[in-house]
Order: sequence, then structure tokens, then C-alpha cells
Amino acid sequence: GIVSVSPILLPTVATVIASIRGDDVLVRPVPFDDEEEWMRLARTADAMVCDSVSGERVGRHTRKTLRVIRLVPETTIAQLREHFPAS
Repeated sequence: GIVSVSPILLPTVATVIASIRGDDVLVRPVPFDDEEEWMRLARTADAMVCDSVSGERVGRHTRKTLRVIRLVPETTIAQLREHFPAS
């Protein structure tokens, strides 16, 4: 299962997984705003891939393998916070 807030990330990750595994696995992308559907998927999927926004919440609903994709590394976020501190 794939869960993301990004409409771009969902098909991109699905395509990458399909190109690696072909028909060996069923990949199901679900938008994060479809909570009922991703919660069902989190309970039944063998593995989940999420973006950093949805990962923590989805992780609370699955006991399976969870991989969180961070498009912006934590080091970059830390540097941005350093240069642009909250007021």
C-alpha cells in the first residue's frame, strides 16, 4: 500500500515498485485524505510506503513493514530552520 498527501508521489512510487517487481506484487496507492480506505489498507497490506506527512499516523494503524519516504532530508529541514527561525 502507498499513502501520501501528494497526488504526484502516489503514481510515481506505484510505477517504481511495479517496474522493479512487475506483477509479483499488487500496489495500491491511496490518498491520505481517504482515511477510511488507507486505514483498511494499513490493516491488510503486507507493507506500506508513506510520505513524511502521513507516515506517523499510518504507522499507528499497521503492524507491517512501514517505509517513510522523505523528499526533503532532515538535514535540509534543520538548515532551513536555522536560517529561518520561527518568530
